[in-house]
Amino acid sequence: MAIALAAGDTPSPEAVAAAGGEGLVSRRLAYGCALAAAAGLVAITTLNARVSLTGLAPPAKPAIVLADRARELLARLGQDKPPVDSAFGYNVYQRYLEHIAPARFECRPMGDLQARRPRP
Repeated sequence: MAIALAAGDTPSPEAVAAAGGEGLVSRRLAYGCALAAAAGLVAITTLNARVSLTGLAPPAKPAIVLADRARELLARLGQDKPPVDSAFGYNVYQRYLEHIAPARFECRPMGDLQARRPRP
């Protein structure tokens, strides 16, 4: 395998398998990494409501409800054809958050949004 690498060639899968290299990661390290990844996922899930924009200023209605109302409105306006494709959801307008951040003495745009909820 060293000869193939020195020549700039890609070694064959058989040569790589014959080179060995099993047991480089201990079981303890593998379980530790898996446990750390699981703990990270739990932490992200738990903290999401406290630090995300939709957690701080939750929308009044889910996106799917608004999409359904939009389809009903289109049907009342005469659009009877079913959509070919659809996508819906909420998006963070990052430029607005960057715009209001310097105007505050404390840089807490998320806290400000939590205190002032949007009107319907």
